[in-house]
Amino acid sequence: MDERHKVVIAAAVTAVLGEHARVRQIRAIHHPVTSRWARQGRIVVQTSHNFPLQRSWGRVPEREAKS
Repeated sequence: MDERHKVVIAAAVTAVLGEHARVRQIRAIHHPVTSRWARQGRIVVQTSHNFPLQRSWGRVPEREAKS
């Protein structure tokens, strides 16, 4: 992988996660995953790392719901 690509990826990670974020490893995948089982496995692994977002919009606060 070209050094410029590594710098751009590191800058993007820092912009999103903050200056204390560290990129430990970057690997290029040279062949597309064609197996449906493998693709679904990747999706499961990647979504297991998602953190639940706490959003207040769309919910009615308790004190308003009781009135």
